[in-house]
Amino acid sequence: MGVAWPEMRQDFSAPLEWAGWLLSLTTVLSVLSSLVAVRVMKHCHAGVILTVSALMTSTAMLGYGLAPGMIAVAGFTLLFGLGQGAVDTAVNAHM
Repeated sequence: MGVAWPEMRQDFSAPLEWAGWLLSLTTVLSVLSSLVAVRVMKHCHAGVILTVSALMTSTAMLGYGLAPGMIAVAGFTLLFGLGQGAVDTAVNAHM
């Protein structure tokens, strides 16, 4: 969300602390996704995981831009956190 949060917060009339909740959710899901990606890479190539994860994160970012409300933002945060952790793990494994 980054620099978009102040504008999103005003548009959705969201309390300031929701940014903390969304960032915490992203962090927790990123860690869980990283742990799962290690196991998935035993069965799939890192490139497959990287492609799927990149699609997840890009879809989430597009969703942030098109979200009609905070419920949708929270849903896209789930997708972003899961994709972000797997991207990190796949890139590190590939390198």
